[in-house]
Formats: sequence, structure tokens, C-alpha cells
Amino acid sequence: MTYRKVSEITPVEFLGALTTTPQRQADIFVKLGGDPADHNYARLSFLTKKLRDSGVAIASSRTKGVWLP
Repeated sequence: MTYRKVSEITPVEFLGALTTTPQRQADIFVKLGGDPADHNYARLSFLTKKLRDSGVAIASSRTKGVWLP
């Protein structure tokens, strides 16, 4: 199986994977085709910030994850 790199995840895909239920960024990455063994989620934090900066409301918590309020 070929996994996607975290750098291949687009803001649109990331936003589309968000729900109103909190999810860990690692789980979102795997759901979008990422390797479960890849622990480089800094790009997903960057995508969260980029989406917030463009006006998208995204809630986040270190213990719960990220979600749409």
C-alpha cells in the first residue's frame, strides 16, 4: 500500500475531514491516506492555522483534538 505524505494533504481535504466531533490530527491524517507510523503532524497544525486565518472557525484542544464548532 502506498501512503500519502503529510505534505500532500491540502487545506480543502483537511477541512473536509473535520467534523463537529473532536478528532486527533493523527487520526485525520490516517483517514486521508497517511501512514499511521508517520508522526510528523506539524503540517496539519499549519493547515489548521491557515484555515483559521482565512476565517474558518476551528476549535482545538491539546487533549481533545480539532473540530468544527
